[in-house]
Amino acid sequence: MKVYKNAVIITALISLLALFIAYVIKNTVVDSSLYDILVGIFSSSIVAFIIYTIEYRVKRQETLETFYLYAFKHIKEINKMDKSLTVNKKVDMYLDFINSDLPDLGTAYNNIDFIFDCKKESKLYIYNNIYNPIKGLEEKISSYYWNFAWHKDGSGRNSEVMGDFIDEIEGRIFEVKSADINKKTEVTGSHNKFCKEIRNELSGKYYKLMYNKNIEKN
Repeated sequence: MKVYKNAVIITALISLLALFIAYVIKNTVVDSSLYDILVGIFSSSIVAFIIYTIEYRVKRQETLETFYLYAFKHIKEINKMDKSLTVNKKVDMYLDFINSDLPDLGTAYNNIDFIFDCKKESKLYIYNNIYNPIKGLEEKISSYYWNFAWHKDGSGRNSEVMGDFIDEIEGRIFEVKSADINKKTEVTGSHNKFCKEIRNELSGKYYKLMYNKNIEKN
C-alpha cells in the first residue's frame, strides 16, 4: 500500500512540475524543443499517475480487508475464553491461546498507509480502537506464560496468585452484571464486552473506511 501511495504522490508532483516549467518556457523561451520534451514528460506522468491511483485503490482495499479478517480471527479466539471455567482449565485455555497460530496482526496494521491522512487520523483510529486493544490484551496474557506453565506442571503452583492474574485478564475481557439479592450484591451474569466492542468497530467505522459505505444489515 505504501509503495503505491508513494508512486501516486511522486507522479503527481512530476506532472505538476513538468506542467509548470512548460508553461514558463512557453512564455519566455523561443526554442520550443524543451517545451515539447516537458509536455511529453507531463503526458507520461499523467498516464502513470492514473495507473498508480487505480493500483493504490485496489491495494488499499486489499490491505484493509486483510487487517479486517486478521482482527476477526484474533477476537474469535478471544471469544472462546470462558469465565465460568475452573482455574486449571482457564490456565490450559490461556496456554492454548498463547500457542495458537494466529495471523500477524501487527504486519497487517503496519501495511496500512493512507494518502489523504496527513494527521494520521484514520490510522490512529484503527490503532486506538482495534489494533492496540487486541495487542495489549494478547501481550498481557502472554506476559504470564511461564506462570501458567509452572502452574500447569506443578513447579510453581500458587492458586491465589494465579487467581489474581486471571482476574486481571478477565477484567479486560468481561463485563460482570450484578444485582442486590437479599441485601447482598451477587453476580447475575457476564458477557464478553471486549469482543463486542471490537466487532462494533470493525462492522461500523472501520467497515465504512474500508468500503466507503455502511455495512448492509438484513
